[in-house]
Amino acid sequence: MKNTKIQSLNEIESYKDELAKIKVWVCSTSTGKSYLCSLDDRFYDLDAFQGTLVEHGEENYQSKVIDKMFEMIEKGKIITQASHSYFMEYLYKNHIPFVFMYGKPEVQDEYCQRMLHRGSGEEFVQRFGIGIAERYKDKTKDERPTYKIELNSGEYVRDYVWRIFGNPKKYIQFQNFDKSRFKIAFVDLDDTLLDLRGKLTPFTIKTIKEMQKKIKIVVASGRSAESVRPILDELGLNTKENYAICGCGALIINGCGEVITLNLISKTSIDLFLNSFDDEFLNCCYFNTVNGKIYYKNIKDIKNFIETAEVYKIVFEGKQEYNLPLEITSKFFVYGSNIFYEFVNKECIKENAIKKILQFENLSSDQAIAFGDTVCDVNMLKEVACGVAVCNADWEIKNSVNYIADSNNDDGVVKALLKILN
Repeated sequence: MKNTKIQSLNEIESYKDELAKIKVWVCSTSTGKSYLCSLDDRFYDLDAFQGTLVEHGEENYQSKVIDKMFEMIEKGKIITQASHSYFMEYLYKNHIPFVFMYGKPEVQDEYCQRMLHRGSGEEFVQRFGIGIAERYKDKTKDERPTYKIELNSGEYVRDYVWRIFGNPKKYIQFQNFDKSRFKIAFVDLDDTLLDLRGKLTPFTIKTIKEMQKKIKIVVASGRSAESVRPILDELGLNTKENYAICGCGALIINGCGEVITLNLISKTSIDLFLNSFDDEFLNCCYFNTVNGKIYYKNIKDIKNFIETAEVYKIVFEGKQEYNLPLEITSKFFVYGSNIFYEFVNKECIKENAIKKILQFENLSSDQAIAFGDTVCDVNMLKEVACGVAVCNADWEIKNSVNYIADSNNDDGVVKALLKILN
C-alpha cells in the first residue's frame, strides 16, 4: 500500500484493521501529544527515554533508543512521541511501517499558544515541533505501508490512537458516574491542581468557583498554612465553611486561616531531629508554627528558638545528599528528596485529616473524591470511594487508584470533576 494520508477522525474507520497492525506511531510535537503515554501503559515514550540517556551523558544514545524501540514492539507496546529526525530517518531507511501524526498549521499555532501559557519560552516552541511536520509530510515517493494523520483543531493524538486500540481502562473521561453521589473532594496542590509553574490556570480558578455550588472542595497539601492561604483566596475557598489540610495533615484550618486541629511536634522529637544533624550538612531549616515560618541557618540558633516555639512542620535543606538515620524515619513522617526533606509527626497523614473532616461534615468516604500525584497521597486516594491520580504521577501511584485524569498542566483535576458531576 502506498503512503496514505488521513485528514480527519471520521476517515479513520476504514483504516482501523491496517492501523492496528502498526506498532510505531510517531507524533510531532505540534500535536501536543496529550500525555498519551502517561495515561496508558500500553504505550511507550521514546522521547523521554532518549532524554534520560542524554542527561546521563550516554554517547551512544541513538542506537540505544532504536534497541529500546524493538524491545517495546516485541512486548506488544505502541511506540509514540518519537519525532526526532534521526529516528524517522532510521524508519525510512529500514522500511519500518509507521504512522506519523502532525498538526495542521492552525493546530501548530494553537499548540504554541498553549506552551507559552504554560510557561515555555518562545525558543522552546520554535525549536520543537514546527519544522518536523513540514520536513516529512511531502515524502510521497515512499511505497511502504506508511500512514500520515493530519490533526485538525480540537483533535488529539489520543482520539485517533484509542479509536484503533481501545480506551485505557482507568481514564476518567470514559467512565460513568452517579452525579448525585459525591459531596466532597480533597485536592492536592503541587503537581496536581497547580500547573508546572506552580500556578493556578484561569480555567481551574473559574471552574472551582463554579463547582462550589455542587461539591465542597478541600485543599489537601503538604504545604504550610501560610503557603496555602493565598491559594484559598484565589479559588474563593476563603470562608469559615471551607477547610484546608496543611503539612500533610499536621494542621487543619478553615478558609479564613483559623486553626481547627493542630498536631505539634514534641520537644523530644525536635531534640532528636537536631541531634541527628550538624552544620556540616545543614544549608537551612524552616520551622512552621501557627504564627508563621521561622528560618535558621545554624543548629545553635535553632536550639535557642525551640525552647518556646510550637512547631508542626520542619523543612530541612541540606548542602549535599544525605540519607536519614533510622531513628528519624521511625519517629517522623518524612516527605521530599535526599536534599530537601519535610518532617511532621508520624500520624500526620492526609488520610487521618480526611477522616476528621468527613466527621465534621457528617459524610462518609463513599461520598468523597480525592486527587493526588505522589506517595504522600496514596493513603488519601485509597481512603475515598473515588481516588484519582493526575497522569503526570508515577505509575506506582496510578496503579493504586481507581482512575487517571489528564495532567496537572492540562487542568486535569477540574476536567475530571466536570466529568464526575455533570
